Amino acid sequence: MNNKIELRYTLIISILAILLSIFSFNIPLLGLLIPCLYAVLSTTNSKSILIVLAINFLVVFNVDSKELVKFFMLNILPGITVGIFVKRQTYDKNTDKLDPIYSSTILNMFYMIVLYLIFKSFFDLDLVKEFETMINDIVTLQFEIMRNSGFDISKESLSYVGDMIINLLPCMMFFEAIILSCITYYLEMFLLSKIKYKNVSYPEFSKFSLPKNIITVYFSFYIIFLVMYLLKLDLYTELIAMNMQIIFNCLFTIQGVSVCIYYFIRWIKNKNIKRLIMLFLSLSLFGLVLVNLIGMIYSIRDFRKTA
Repeated sequence: MNNKIELRYTLIISILAILLSIFSFNIPLLGLLIPCLYAVLSTTNSKSILIVLAINFLVVFNVDSKELVKFFMLNILPGITVGIFVKRQTYDKNTDKLDPIYSSTILNMFYMIVLYLIFKSFFDLDLVKEFETMINDIVTLQFEIMRNSGFDISKESLSYVGDMIINLLPCMMFFEAIILSCITYYLEMFLLSKIKYKNVSYPEFSKFSLPKNIITVYFSFYIIFLVMYLLKLDLYTELIAMNMQIIFNCLFTIQGVSVCIYYFIRWIKNKNIKRLIMLFLSLSLFGLVLVNLIGMIYSIRDFRKTA
């Protein structure tokens, strides 16, 4: 991409980023598009980010300071993070194509924790308590609606559901981080392919692979939780273990689906009807349990390479 084209696209993307930033305070859904624009700028022309940021904050200077901090931590920083990793990927072809998603997911969770600490320290606002209050209000409202509709349900049952949602907050943080990373990454790759930036290409889902050390991390967590349980340490061990189990189960399931799709495509091309029937029968009998097991086994040994 030559300098004239680069300058033109940088100008268009910068204007879009500024406009979306203004409107996103009134239309929050537009906030999903902002990180990908900053990601593109970070990949193609990182020098322009400071100018765009300066104009952004000048334009929205009258917005509440809490909203500005949240906007910067949850919209701008995640986009810049993905852009930096994509840029590194374009120069080093040996890196995993999905590395920007893995790395930015971890950093997005870190940004959320930092945001919580900033609100707690500078604005005297506990975001976790605010979340708990919101869930309790929703549960109370739901209870009133169901009681007025004639349903015979105890408030304790709905309170249990509310407590469960609150306990799954770490899990929700992780999924919010990974969904934001995926949306930002794929939208950026789409835009980069449209402006023909260094022949970037989408990673195929059928070749998706979790980080190589994930199974080590998985068993390490179990050993740590086992030691904590044996020592009877009151550090929310069961709560943390439940959240980690849900997260790892979802990751292994995604990996298993990817492996199944890979073999499904391969056997269709090879017209291997017997194996296709066996695959459908196995999935029909065992469902997600089998998919999860395939994902876990694949994380130990990459059998697609030897197939």
